[in-house]
Amino acid sequence: MNRLAAFLGVALLSLHPGQAMATDRMIDVPAGDLGFAIRILSRQADLSIGLGDRRLAGLDTRRVRGRMTAEEALVRLLEGTNARAIRVGATAWRIVPAHPARPAAPAVPVTPPPVLAPPVPIIVTASKRNVELGDYAGDVTVLDGDRFGFGAGGVGTDAIVDQLAAVSSTHAGSGRNKLFIRGIADSSFLGPTQATVGQYLGDTRLNYNMPDPDLRLYDIERVEILAGPQGTLHGAGSLGGIIRIVRNPPRLGDFEGTAAMGGSWTQHGDFGGDFGAMLNIPLVRDEMAIRLVGYGGLDGGYIDDRQRGLEDINDVETYGGRASIRFAASDTVTIDVGGAVQSIDAHDSQYADRNAPPLTRDSPFAQGYSNDFAMADLAVSGEWGDIRFVSSTGIVRQTLDERFDASPSDDEPLAFDQASEALLVSTENRISQDRGDGFGWLAGMGLAHNQVRVTRLFGPPGDPMSATGVENSIDEFTLFAEASAQPLDGLLLTAGARVTHARLRGLGLDIPVAFATRDASADRSETTFLPSASALLELAPRHRLFVRFQQGFRPGGLAVRDEFVQRFENDRVSTIEAGWRYGEFGGSPFAIAATLAHTRWKDIQADIVDGTGFPTTANIGDGRIYTLDVQASWQPSPALTLDFGLFVNDSEVTNPLPALLLSRSAPLPNVADIGAVAGVRYESALGGDLRLNLSALGRYVGESRLGIGPMLGEPQGDFAEADLHVRIGNERSGVSLSATNIFDAVGNRFALGTPFTLGRDRQDTPLRPRTLRLGFDTRF
Repeated sequence: MNRLAAFLGVALLSLHPGQAMATDRMIDVPAGDLGFAIRILSRQADLSIGLGDRRLAGLDTRRVRGRMTAEEALVRLLEGTNARAIRVGATAWRIVPAHPARPAAPAVPVTPPPVLAPPVPIIVTASKRNVELGDYAGDVTVLDGDRFGFGAGGVGTDAIVDQLAAVSSTHAGSGRNKLFIRGIADSSFLGPTQATVGQYLGDTRLNYNMPDPDLRLYDIERVEILAGPQGTLHGAGSLGGIIRIVRNPPRLGDFEGTAAMGGSWTQHGDFGGDFGAMLNIPLVRDEMAIRLVGYGGLDGGYIDDRQRGLEDINDVETYGGRASIRFAASDTVTIDVGGAVQSIDAHDSQYADRNAPPLTRDSPFAQGYSNDFAMADLAVSGEWGDIRFVSSTGIVRQTLDERFDASPSDDEPLAFDQASEALLVSTENRISQDRGDGFGWLAGMGLAHNQVRVTRLFGPPGDPMSATGVENSIDEFTLFAEASAQPLDGLLLTAGARVTHARLRGLGLDIPVAFATRDASADRSETTFLPSASALLELAPRHRLFVRFQQGFRPGGLAVRDEFVQRFENDRVSTIEAGWRYGEFGGSPFAIAATLAHTRWKDIQADIVDGTGFPTTANIGDGRIYTLDVQASWQPSPALTLDFGLFVNDSEVTNPLPALLLSRSAPLPNVADIGAVAGVRYESALGGDLRLNLSALGRYVGESRLGIGPMLGEPQGDFAEADLHVRIGNERSGVSLSATNIFDAVGNRFALGTPFTLGRDRQDTPLRPRTLRLGFDTRF
């Protein structure tokens, strides 16, 4: 309770952010074409600006510079052009052709129609070319940062997984989960294989061989999810797709802050709490600003250990923060320097015994884990007309320490400790051009160095001894390019390619003397070519069809098996997909997107367990995957929005490794055969400036298998859950009440706690029981 009291000590006051339109701020939009200018103005003035006619993108505009309101800046930008702006929302505008004035007609009182969500384009920045969603030939989802706001209680990656049927997680615990997109899932365990999903904070890659760091989504502008292989633009490790978190940038010339705190109670469990705060501080007027974010939280435990006589053993503490500085070096060049740290400390594992009373287990000692994450990044961007240059460099260090119960029986406790330390250094430089008439191109080069060191201990919990470990490193040099053209009206063709030369090195660690004569090292090089191609056809207004071919790969490495060090080879996926989109998500009363994909996976890398439960890695065979992903959104009124998602998956491992004893129809692990999500968002005025915001989310996860191999055939999934969030307040401050897992479903999210006792005990990782949170958020 002392820790909880410390979490609840934050409270600030705020001003109404809706004053932004009437607040003077520094605007500096260089001369150029209109398409380029509105992108710059949108970022500087916090506006959503769309083009009603794409032919307007080529209009010449004059430079706009000085302190002014956002509306004044837009008026000045359109002076002398054949275009005018129409307001379609509080901070949303649409630019349409200017028509000759008509003779004035007698004034007739007209009641304006209700304004629905503004029909402004969504920009897919993860495309590295700032492509509009309507012109992107692929399966993409953009989640607005408001869904992860300060009033949401410090949510992490689970909030993304819960909202998208095609995204899944191993649910081993915050800070050691593996994420999968669109059914491309390799295994349940953390080993030397590279992740199948590339995760980014801005342009900086967060992971390579390590788990999802589960960064808390405070002060986030949006999250972009690209489904399917993304090898051409994002390289190795993006077999299933990418998840890109976009931070709110420092705002030049503006002082602002946001804060929130909350207390929670978990049924059958303990109390928890969370706090978070953001501060934006101008350092040099209209030229430099810093943005600071800090947060912390305690997730109360809800699992009891009967053997040790302890209750609520699985609580998790999380602390972290970010800082970013923006410097406007010139009219066209911007420099961003940032950093982030986060520490997760889980006091015990998240699993329960399946054959014991609900939410209980028997274990001889705590099986806690910790994840420490730190990163620093530097980005330099410049825009000269429709030419854009971006240089980004990042350094990421992540350390994961885990303990497992490896006891062969109840009276002989043995522990297995694994420590994984990773260092990822990456840099990328790219240049692009988009003229607004369908023609565009991108070219770039990148360098990356990743090193992962895994050390292990095995023995009595108080005095374990060294066991064989492994160290893998890889250096990559990459060239990539992509170009688009519009040979016919309504037809957009895109092609690209990536060439990666990689050098891989591996070394066995702490090898027993009896095995020291074996070759325990590897050093080799390989060159990989990844092509891509797509076509997008606009059949009718708001109706688009697309077809896309893309590939992805992962390099090989070394793994440990029965004290031996062995090699595993690279793997590769090839996907062809076809999709249909109607409307624009976030910009149409009704929008729907459906994608059907077929994937071939060659030489699948998978982290498996041997006969004694020790994790290892091998190429397990080939695979094929069929998937259907459907997303829909309907806004029947300005106050109400309905969301829906459906994911259907059919997969199998073909010609599997004989030692796995699999049939040819064995499915890939961890991905359910079917999943569905449905959400409701409602907003209503209560009087004065008070408003009611209500959102509800329901999710069903079908059945899946734990992993690959004879010991890992345990079923999991087949559960449903529902959440509710209510907020009453205004734009300055509000009070919220959240209820997660409303119906207190037990459900089995993941059928593993420790791999060493799978042959003796059946395990479940239950849903967090019904949890209530009371929160307060404020802005100033």
